[in-house]
Amino acid sequence: ATALAILVAGSVVAEEGSGLEELEAQREYERQRAVGHARMPDTMYASTPSPAMPPHAFTVAGTSPRTDRRWPWRLPSGLIQSDEEETATDVFVEHISPIVQGKCVTCHVEGGQSGHTRLVFVKESDEDHLTHNQQQFEDFLADVEDGADVILNKIRGVGHGGGIQVALGSDDYAHMERFLSLLGGETSTVTLSPDSLFDTIRLAGHRETFYRAALIFGGRVPTDDEYASITEVGLRAALRGLMTGPGFHEFLIRSANDRLLTDRSIANVIVANPNGPFVDYNNNWVHRCEIRRASNLFGDTDWNPLVQYGARRAPLELIAHVAENDLPYTEILTADYVMANPWSAVVYGADIEFEDAEDPHEFKPATFASYFLNDSSRTGADTAECGGYITYPGDLLLDYPHAGILNTPVFLQRYPTTATNRNRARARWTYYHFLGSDIEKSASRTTDPDALADTDNPTLKNAACTVCHANLDPMAGAFQNYSDVGHYRESFGGTDSLDGQYKWSVSDGVDFVIEARTWEQRETVSIETSLAAGDRSVGLMAVRTGGRWSEIGLDLLTIRDENGRVVSRQALGDLEGQDCGTTRGDYYHVSPCLLAIPIDIPTDGDYLVEVEAWDVLGNSRPETLRVTAGDLYRAGDTWYRDMRSPGFAAEPAPSADNSVQWLADRIVADDRFAEAAVKFWWPAIMGAEVLPPPEQADDADFDGHLLAANAQANEVTRLAKVFRRGAHGGDPYNLKDLLVEMVVSKWFRTAAVDDDNPVRAVALQDAGGNRLLTPEELASKTLSLTGVQWGRRDTQRSLMSRPHALSMEYAILYGGIDSDGIIERGRELTSVMLGVAQAHAAEIACPVVLREFYLLPDDARRLFAGIDKSVTPGSDNGEVAIRRKLVELHQKLFGERVTSQSEEVSRTYEFLVDVWNRKRESTWSRFFDGSECRWSSDARYFDDIPDNALNALDLSDPDAIARTWTVVLAAMLMDPRYLHL
Repeated sequence: ATALAILVAGSVVAEEGSGLEELEAQREYERQRAVGHARMPDTMYASTPSPAMPPHAFTVAGTSPRTDRRWPWRLPSGLIQSDEEETATDVFVEHISPIVQGKCVTCHVEGGQSGHTRLVFVKESDEDHLTHNQQQFEDFLADVEDGADVILNKIRGVGHGGGIQVALGSDDYAHMERFLSLLGGETSTVTLSPDSLFDTIRLAGHRETFYRAALIFGGRVPTDDEYASITEVGLRAALRGLMTGPGFHEFLIRSANDRLLTDRSIANVIVANPNGPFVDYNNNWVHRCEIRRASNLFGDTDWNPLVQYGARRAPLELIAHVAENDLPYTEILTADYVMANPWSAVVYGADIEFEDAEDPHEFKPATFASYFLNDSSRTGADTAECGGYITYPGDLLLDYPHAGILNTPVFLQRYPTTATNRNRARARWTYYHFLGSDIEKSASRTTDPDALADTDNPTLKNAACTVCHANLDPMAGAFQNYSDVGHYRESFGGTDSLDGQYKWSVSDGVDFVIEARTWEQRETVSIETSLAAGDRSVGLMAVRTGGRWSEIGLDLLTIRDENGRVVSRQALGDLEGQDCGTTRGDYYHVSPCLLAIPIDIPTDGDYLVEVEAWDVLGNSRPETLRVTAGDLYRAGDTWYRDMRSPGFAAEPAPSADNSVQWLADRIVADDRFAEAAVKFWWPAIMGAEVLPPPEQADDADFDGHLLAANAQANEVTRLAKVFRRGAHGGDPYNLKDLLVEMVVSKWFRTAAVDDDNPVRAVALQDAGGNRLLTPEELASKTLSLTGVQWGRRDTQRSLMSRPHALSMEYAILYGGIDSDGIIERGRELTSVMLGVAQAHAAEIACPVVLREFYLLPDDARRLFAGIDKSVTPGSDNGEVAIRRKLVELHQKLFGERVTSQSEEVSRTYEFLVDVWNRKRESTWSRFFDGSECRWSSDARYFDDIPDNALNALDLSDPDAIARTWTVVLAAMLMDPRYLHL
């Protein structure tokens, strides 16, 4: 009935940005859905067909439209716009097969990434793909209870590793629903869609939207001139005008770090190491260490923290640099430079001029101009206590292949790797941040005991693991050049960054005791092993026994197939280009390392590996040789042979030297990059992550959460399209324009819902962006309104811009993060957070009133201009003046449009009068003194106070009105309206 009503009435709520296109899309969706339902068999939902059933659907009172499926409904024939009956095959060929080929066959194929799926399609290259794939749907509906709903939920993202593929309300969803109905599948009634979700909401006005945006982007309230600009240039242009200055810079830094978490307290992003790449840093560190020790002083100790700060902030400053200069957002990954402050630029060897060489917060583009790989050409000199100087950096000066954020040292250290992780963490977070995909949630973790016990390279071979690793591991390989600590090709000689244990040792294999003492007595040892066709290796390694390494001679290596035929034979004395062992005439001498010998295996199968060996030292004790075969390291390798090759999206990286640069180019060319950017910045604007679909259909408030997830997915897709092509004629990939579009969206501007639909209420519970201010935003808002900042320090060269109580001791208590153990902001007020908010308000209010009533001239006051301590509720026109001031305070502090007679203002005025009456009962006639007012908690409290103000200070308050205003201001500063956007 709801669908029919919408189809016939076609009613929508008019709002900014809506129009005929949205209306037509809604009508088309409902028409497609209705046509499908109209052609269902009259008794398709009935367990026992009954000819007496009416042809239309009716909802029985007290039943749920989701679960009561007994009564199908049919549109009047006059509304069916078709001359002949449509079949399921017709819909499949025209509409469903393109969905399957465009979205589903990426994973849902034999051996595909969907794991043990019951829907296994074939690609369109198969001549029978239409018949086979339609049959898959028919079989699924026959075998699975409520199969149609399962499919519809899966494509909407419910418990689906592939996430949302087809959103509710889209044309593709209507086609799928119609197709399943024509197959006889039972589908639940859906009364709300993403397109109709906002039909009954009211949007916030331009002024309210602008007020909240100014707090986000600038950390301040708008000026009267800025409010006026809304009318002059329009809301979008006015919003863009907010995106400048220190406040916007801090917004970008803070919001980017909330995602990347690179601002964690990493003590040494760059380290002093005579074998490391940063030669200038090492020598500076050693030099300064010697000076300190020689003078027995600890001066100049801020040099290293300032260097590390420059290195640590590089990714965040790159994002800010790109945004503030209207550069394409793609440059955050493709930039061929790194951002540096005056201290980090020096240790990079970059020749850059700064406007203020003493400002650690000034960042400019630089390159690693002095980045050396280590080899035998490097020379050095040790010191007694401070490590070693590098006297000559060597011949391997690297033209560092900068790839924006991806290979900054701090990004590589924030997401480190290990011998077994092999860059998978780096790949996982690259997918998450820049492609919007959480690999770890792309499939459920297996609980199959056989799969868990599999040790035969399961990430490459076991379907329970490959579902994730097929995508993850090639990208991990693209980071092949970067070591655990983020250095490029850290191994000696600058050849690779592979784990030494992988290169020079092997734990599996067969050990043989070699008793032969001469070449003439050499013995043949052999192993049987299964090998896959292709380029493989035989591994030979002398094993350490009795406290020393074995010394073994090797002569002939033979590979035989299962029929005994020789498929490969090599005289090992002819080996060249090996990193392990040496040739000795006509044989090979191997000892403390793994010798990997290339072999070519023609077909998959079982093989016999034979090698001739003897003890070259002729010792009386036996030597041990370990023999193995498979995918082993070889000289010149830069990646692990037992993993997938470096690449992205089935495309191999063309060069090992700059594979991360190549990866960056591929990522920004992927449509998902724009969607990931929307998801990246969504929490900074909306105050919550983009919602994932619920996992189970029986989850609490399932319908509302699924509707919200699908509606947000649609909005992400819409914003991403705008971002890619450019907003309103602007440049593509302009972050400022994207942020503007997010602010003017319904998800941010929803002010009220004008119905009581419980599903809509759940779906819109995060809409409106009415979130709690972060500690940093609260501090900035108070500073912009009052000129006072709670607990502000005034330290020189501070690594924080004017540190204060809400960025230091109270930051975590008020819901902040440390980018390490605490990485999610507190979005709801707890009792502890409320206590901090109350302390902030109480300790700020008194110094503010002291400034404005006693220390500043009227034209310099921010809150109390035009009123003084002679204006009281009992004075002539006192109530009028006070109410007028309260209107101003409500507008500034809460962003409310009120009048002097508004209910909100009247309540505040009544509170003021009550406080004033109680204050007048006291015999005290002076304002609070310095110890009670705690103005000294702000180190810059007197910066804008006239010099003679303190000399003429008169703290009298005979009518108790200054003390009254202190209480009222404190109450307003701890009001939830002040603490939220």
